[in-house]
Amino acid sequence: MTDPDAVAAAARTAGDVDLLVNNAGHNNWAHLLDDDLDGVRAMLDVNFRGALSMVRAFAPVLAANGGGPIVNIASSASWYAFPGLGAYAAAKAANWNMSNALRHELAGQGTLVTSVHIGAGPAGVREVVPGVSERLGPTGREPAVPAGPGQLRSDPARWARFLERAVPTPRRCRS
Repeated sequence: MTDPDAVAAAARTAGDVDLLVNNAGHNNWAHLLDDDLDGVRAMLDVNFRGALSMVRAFAPVLAANGGGPIVNIASSASWYAFPGLGAYAAAKAANWNMSNALRHELAGQGTLVTSVHIGAGPAGVREVVPGVSERLGPTGREPAVPAGPGQLRSDPARWARFLERAVPTPRRCRS
C-alpha cells in the first residue's frame, strides 16, 4: 500500500474488481510526544496514505465496473485513544474521516464508502496492553472472533463471510 508502483500494478492487474477492502494496518506503538516521528509517519503511511492510494487507484476500476463498495478497515482506536496507542489512534481516525469524505466524493459513480471499526482483538491489543479491551466500552468488549480465555485472534474466512453478507452489492450502492 505504500509503494505507488505496486498499487498501480495491482489496479491494472485486477480490472474486474467490484469491491475494495482496505485491510492493511500498522501499529508500532509510537508515542506522539516522545517517540521518533518516523514511527508516527510509518503508521500514517500505511493506515491513511496507503489506504487513500488504494482508493485512488481502484475508484476508476470500480466506476468502470458499474460502481461497488469500498470498505476501509479502521479500528475502535479511531474513537478512543489509550496510552501507547496515540499515534495509531490518530492514524486510524484519519482513515475513518477519509472514509467519510470519500463517501461524498464517490457517491456519483455508485461507489459506497464505509469503514468497519474493529475492537481490541485481531491485532492482539489485550496481550500487549492489559485491560485495554475492558476500557473500550460495550462495542469493543467482545472479540470479533471468539477465542480462548484472555486470547483474541482473527479468522480471515469468518471476516470474509461477514463482509460478504454486510457489504452491499454494486446494484444496491446506487439505490
